[in-house]
Amino acid sequence: MSGVVATLYGLLMITGGVMGYRLAGSRASLIGGSVIGGLASIGGVMLFAGIETGRGIAVFASVGAAMYFGWAMSRSMLMNRPVSRVARLLALSVAAAAVLILGR
Repeated sequence: MSGVVATLYGLLMITGGVMGYRLAGSRASLIGGSVIGGLASIGGVMLFAGIETGRGIAVFASVGAAMYFGWAMSRSMLMNRPVSRVARLLALSVAAAAVLILGR
């Protein structure tokens, strides 16, 4: 199950990065989504192959993304900006990290 979660999370992050670039011209979204999504997807593929190191790579990617989205959400709250999009990404990243860490 962890391989599926890591791979799906990675694909969602890559898709989100591409959407951020296409809709808003955000190169940071494209680069960030590609790096985080790529790492998570590689971790997922490694888990499918039975290589447990993939779990660490996928956890690293999801926890790193959760930390960034938590920072972005707090920054948005301080500036009185809407946080719904960032909150969803934070929840997705935390959920993926939890499944990867707790699911053996």
